[in-house]
Amino acid sequence: MIHVLNTRVKIQVSAWLGGILIFFSDLGTPLIVGPVFEKVFDKMKISREKLAWIIDSTSGTLSH
Repeated sequence: MIHVLNTRVKIQVSAWLGGILIFFSDLGTPLIVGPVFEKVFDKMKISREKLAWIIDSTSGTLSH
């Protein structure tokens, strides 16, 4: 996966897309997407706070 995701922008966009595609509950998305992208973000020296923000923004509840 790291060979395809070779830039910081691609990694951040793929984390965002992962959060959108895996969306099934408020708690399920962070528990799946977070650990998957944590090591990739660390390797590319992108802050974990940014990963947390991306995951939080894609796993929010839909208002009625």
